Amino acid sequence: MNLENFPTSPAAKRMLKTVSPIYDKSYVAKWIFQVMGLEIDEAWKFIEELRFQAFPETATWGITYWEQRYNIPPDESLSIEERRQRVIIKRGKRSPMNPARIERIVRDVTGREATVTEENGTYTFHISVLPGESMVDYQELIDTIKSVKPSHLAFKVLFETDVSMTIQVNNQAYTFEYPLTGTIPDINTVGGIEHGSILPSITAQGSVFDYQLCGEGERDL
Repeated sequence: MNLENFPTSPAAKRMLKTVSPIYDKSYVAKWIFQVMGLEIDEAWKFIEELRFQAFPETATWGITYWEQRYNIPPDESLSIEERRQRVIIKRGKRSPMNPARIERIVRDVTGREATVTEENGTYTFHISVLPGESMVDYQELIDTIKSVKPSHLAFKVLFETDVSMTIQVNNQAYTFEYPLTGTIPDINTVGGIEHGSILPSITAQGSVFDYQLCGEGERDL
């Protein structure tokens, strides 16, 4: 063993600096400090991580206690991010529902920004999910909104996406086989170059599908 690089515990190294330098050459002393230092390192790690357990967004081993608080059955097969998301969604359901609260719930479920617009005359609100990099579980989003929205309100979900269009112009040459003006009497052929522009216009129109959606009924085989 290389005594110069031992002990490896940060706490043991700090403790070793507080005693006589003679212990730097003692194999037994260094092992004693190593054993005590490992215990202190573990305790310090627990203290450092403790502040992250106060919020479900950063909780690690403390996510179990958050699940118990909101009566969520623990599922060890899920990733820590998925378990955090379940707690965050359940926590949001306890607050009064308004457009800002629904927008936050949609962000928690989809990982994307969203806007909510109310139509008081039709008792409907529209949810616009903005473009993003995260994958969205559409069924989970619908189920979550149904569970938190006021029962007398209907809703529509719109996913916005970025689109682009490229217009390409192909040029072709034409040869006039007729004589030009002045070459033969009484024959006039007028030619010229026209300068114009193309202004494309894109319009979008929403449509309501009255057909049964996939997954809501039995599939015919």
